[in-house]
Amino acid sequence: MVGRDKTRLRVSIQSCLKDGVDFYRSRLFDAEQALYDGDFALAVVIAAIALEARLSDFVNSEWRRRGVSKNRLDQVDKEIKLSLMVNVELTALAPDANKPSAELVGALDRTRRIRNGIIHDRKTAVAYSNAKESVESVKQLFEYLKDIS
Repeated sequence: MVGRDKTRLRVSIQSCLKDGVDFYRSRLFDAEQALYDGDFALAVVIAAIALEARLSDFVNSEWRRRGVSKNRLDQVDKEIKLSLMVNVELTALAPDANKPSAELVGALDRTRRIRNGIIHDRKTAVAYSNAKESVESVKQLFEYLKDIS
């Protein structure tokens, strides 16, 4: 782990301690730990778990706020794919004045695709740069959702 990575990890830990550690931040912390331990495939998988859980909560919350029943969401939730949430619903449900950047959506989609390769195709060779982008993009998503919620 290089000095800049140690500083980022320290800032992440301080943020968790300040804000309280919830499921999402705990998973993100685990992803960062795997990244810094050199287990890049595990870092992407854990980052994708955090991404899917947090984004699912945001999407369901927004649909509920807009009048969709909890029962209907529970039925549909099992059918919703991470791809749909990342590539369609995140932008569609975000405030008009503060849409996520195309770069963020692209990075989140790459995380999803790498995760699928690991889980479904057993492609466990993941480059540090890809793992780092995955962890960083999920961090950016968390901050973005915190800002718009």
